[in-house]
Amino acid sequence: MRRQRPGARPSLWVLTELPVKKEAIPDGLINDIRQSGCLFVVEEHVAHGGAGQMLACALLEMNEAPREFIHRSARGYVSGLYGSQLFHRRECGLDPGSIVAEVMKRYVPSKDVSIIPNAPGEDLADLLRAALAEGIKESIQGAHEL
Repeated sequence: MRRQRPGARPSLWVLTELPVKKEAIPDGLINDIRQSGCLFVVEEHVAHGGAGQMLACALLEMNEAPREFIHRSARGYVSGLYGSQLFHRRECGLDPGSIVAEVMKRYVPSKDVSIIPNAPGEDLADLLRAALAEGIKESIQGAHEL
């Protein structure tokens, strides 16, 4: 696994349409995968038949598979309980806090971590949305604002 250089931000791409067609995957995304060697897919769908599976298949067919593929997807009703969308995101590790923690764990050396816990009144989801919106480069098959 390759760590980002200090101060570098990971590229963020947003998929807005399915199915994923290999001819529609932007060269910029391919270049980012080549450079980083990693693809981290997060989706609120089960893995089987989801965006991550489609994207992985398209990249394999193009001989552009990343060295590391991380896929976070819905896992159904993990606890057997029913609840809000936020409840299910937390159970599956798809809530903003879980995603940020996963990215930090994998790509930010521990000595460089300077995350300050939320100040009173700040919502982690809002902070994450702002960070993601700032980092969006381009989407696959059309732009999308978070």
